[in-house]
Amino acid sequence: MSTDSINRVVFRALHSRRASVQDTQGFGDLQHNDHLCPQLQSRLDDLLSSCKRNFNVVYDVQGFRDSGVDVVIRVSSDEDGDYIAFQIKADDELSASNLLSTFKTQHHDAETRYGKNLIHYYMVPCADLTAKGRRDRVRLICSEFANRSKVTILDPQYLWNFLYAVKSVDEQALVTAFVNDVDPLVMEASHLASSLNVVQLRTLLATLSHVVSTPDETLWRADLVSNRHISDALNVVDMLSNFGLPLDFVIPSEYQFNSSDEVVPSADDFDVLSEWIELDESDRVSFEGWSERPLVSLAYEASARYELKGERLAEYLESLLYIKYEPTSFTPDDFECLLDLVEDIVRFTKIEPVEVLERLLELNWGEPDDVLGQLASDDFDEEGPAWLRELLQTTAAKRTDDKDLILTWLDVAQLLLET
Repeated sequence: MSTDSINRVVFRALHSRRASVQDTQGFGDLQHNDHLCPQLQSRLDDLLSSCKRNFNVVYDVQGFRDSGVDVVIRVSSDEDGDYIAFQIKADDELSASNLLSTFKTQHHDAETRYGKNLIHYYMVPCADLTAKGRRDRVRLICSEFANRSKVTILDPQYLWNFLYAVKSVDEQALVTAFVNDVDPLVMEASHLASSLNVVQLRTLLATLSHVVSTPDETLWRADLVSNRHISDALNVVDMLSNFGLPLDFVIPSEYQFNSSDEVVPSADDFDVLSEWIELDESDRVSFEGWSERPLVSLAYEASARYELKGERLAEYLESLLYIKYEPTSFTPDDFECLLDLVEDIVRFTKIEPVEVLERLLELNWGEPDDVLGQLASDDFDEEGPAWLRELLQTTAAKRTDDKDLILTWLDVAQLLLET
């Protein structure tokens, strides 16, 4: 396994999913040496242990270093090895007046110590984003180091998820998907995630996982109807259909509010799945999707490599199929539907509109500059929604005033809600 593969897996694992702003409040109680350094070291070791179960990789993770580094990964691909370094700042350290100069000095020290073998340097601001002024401090760090190569400033919401909330099956799915540039099996199997709705996909994966895990046991329709993971998908399906958004649109669980007494999987679901699942007259369910060789191979591989069975295997496969190699495509109409969705989510959750919109934008549309750049291209219909044209004009004006401005989804969310 190459150094590039390790670097890619670490980056994607650190950016796999965002926690809520409220979750980051937990950083306020955590100390640099007692909590944060040991936890980051432990989580990185867990991640790389998953890599080691897949490939021959020699590494070690060390904490409480010096030379501008708190935690360092050493990947031994040759005699010297390559290094991925992390400099952590606890929440109570972020208010220091010399924060930027300290970060600069520590980054310089790390470059001096590790030289060309330093392949990536992470600045880790463990900020309680609910505290006054903390988000501005993080954005100040981002702005200062925006143009430095091989430097990443971690978003506290991503960081909290990685340190304290990520599921092991999600982590194993990331290793499988990103240990190579593109895993061909995952790419071939992922068409199912776009061709089936969430209920249908979970029904298919639950059936396959049953066959892989307990091939000698009969699966009945009642087993699938009572499967909570399948029925919970109704929230997502109802919300997407009600607001006209694509079925692969990501809505975090805390934003899901529609409920239904409908029994799923329904007869219509089984009709759609008839190519892969057979339901006989006695309600016995059998898996007939052996032609989906990439998906079947991934299931058996995960069962053997990670010892995943039953529901955990199904969750792993779902996480793997929904991993995005590229941002979801979008249309101006999707944005208009999105604003309607945000209005209802806010009514249900009482969460601030800008936070809801920021997270939905980020989860589904990648980086702000990429999306706005596409919308501003010659292909964009000049007769599109007035609010979107206004957004583009406002954004262009901001960039003219400050060429070093880093446009974040928070900026975009605020602009959208102002239109």
